[in-house]
Amino acid sequence: MLSTWCKRLPGGLPRLLPPLLYMLAIFGLSSVPGVIPEDAPAPYQIFNWVPPQVQNLLHIPVYAGLAFLWRWALAALLRPVPATVVALVVTVGYGVFDEWYQSFIPGRFASLTDVLFNALGAGLGLLVFWWWQRRRESASVTPEPR
Repeated sequence: MLSTWCKRLPGGLPRLLPPLLYMLAIFGLSSVPGVIPEDAPAPYQIFNWVPPQVQNLLHIPVYAGLAFLWRWALAALLRPVPATVVALVVTVGYGVFDEWYQSFIPGRFASLTDVLFNALGAGLGLLVFWWWQRRRESASVTPEPR
């Protein structure tokens, strides 16, 4: 099924790579333990500097970006409404999976609040895509001479 979709994509598989790589990055962040030792490498120290409340709110822009990328990738495969529904389901589904996965990471836990922030971010990302698409369409329409 995926190979059929890739054949329908302009340029093939590359259009699916951005959202898949983005999901891989989220997975990497979710794999960071909840308690970071003081002698951990510098990139991990960022988690000690950012308060947990801010980390929770960061789910919104992160999942907005993921939904935007999925909607963009699916635009070549599906009509607008089905592409939007699939992007939403994939993004929210991945958010649920990610929270479940975190329950196995030392010092991390699954949170319904995070799932809700993921879903909120997904919805916002799709709204931003809709706005961006409309701006692109209106910019490509040339006005008629008077």
